[in-house]
Amino acid sequence: MDKVKATWKTYEKLWFFALLIFSGGFYGGYTYSLRGQVFANAQTANLVIMMLSLGKGKWGRALYSLAPFTAYMVGVILSEYIGQNHKNLKKRDFEEKILLFESLVCFLVGLMPASWPDQLCQLSLSFICAMQFNIFRKAEGIPMATTFCT
Repeated sequence: MDKVKATWKTYEKLWFFALLIFSGGFYGGYTYSLRGQVFANAQTANLVIMMLSLGKGKWGRALYSLAPFTAYMVGVILSEYIGQNHKNLKKRDFEEKILLFESLVCFLVGLMPASWPDQLCQLSLSFICAMQFNIFRKAEGIPMATTFCT
């Protein structure tokens, strides 16, 4: 029996998803270690931090942990809206535009001095993590999360 070999677009290949996963891990490590101890990529962890802060009576810290979560939700909603309402964009063009936007945001975040508010960085990276997670959903037909690993 002949097996038909599937042809995957570059943005659907496992090696490409590995790069996206590493970038997602970097975003989380960067924002947690250097930009305010919240995760750009792992919103469950931010909710845990928020609940622990509430339990300790640290209201300001709890609200601070909610900001990246909110940016993430906005990123998911916007990427879904663009995907649903711009049918004239080919899927490949849409993915390329998202990656270009993500690269631009990363470049600009890299230029941000350490003296600038951490939340500018956190919100920007949380937003693009959400778009990345929402757009790149399968590698070679296998469902995957690109911004976090569990």
